[in-house]
Amino acid sequence: MTRIVLLAWAAVLLGGCEPERTADPIEVSTAPAPIERVPLPDADMDGVPDSLDECARTAIGVAIDATGCILDSDGDGVGDGADQCPDTAKGDEVDPIGCRPRLTESRALTLAIEFATGSAEIVGDTAIALDEVVALLTRYPEANVVVEGHTDNRGTRAANQALSAARAEAVVAALVQRGVSAERVTASGFGESRPVQPNDTAEGRTANRRVVAIVVPG
Repeated sequence: MTRIVLLAWAAVLLGGCEPERTADPIEVSTAPAPIERVPLPDADMDGVPDSLDECARTAIGVAIDATGCILDSDGDGVGDGADQCPDTAKGDEVDPIGCRPRLTESRALTLAIEFATGSAEIVGDTAIALDEVVALLTRYPEANVVVEGHTDNRGTRAANQALSAARAEAVVAALVQRGVSAERVTASGFGESRPVQPNDTAEGRTANRRVVAIVVPG
């Protein structure tokens, strides 16, 4: 009986079982997994992340620079989109549309300048008297200035006319020396023809002997 059982097991082991099959190898990639990039916060949606944005409230669609601020090519403080004068120098005073302000009406300045009696020779310092004229011409580069000379009624009309013109020319020369272009300055003498007060008092004659700078729009 035992022999029969052993023979049966031998038959099974030698021919009754199929060979064991192994699974095919699985290919494993060694490439790094792709990194999912999460967009950085950009509250004003200008393309510059909030962490780098120095102007975090720029309007959508306006041209900006690398810092997220409105592009201002000429550095005048007005963005390119609103700047109607894109070539103003950096630091220039400009209006809301990026242009230098324009003088819209004439400004008359009576200059506190003293002359030698009966002469066109300037005596004393003219700096304070001319500073305001120079400042206006600097602020309004398209403006010009007319320098008017006036006298009281002492002496002949012809002499007063000549003296007033000479004094106006002396002030023009002083302005040019301070850097004002000669093309922007003209002189006119009116003698005793345009008094501002009666000439029958010393005070009135003093007021009438004057030089007036009129800054006019260009």
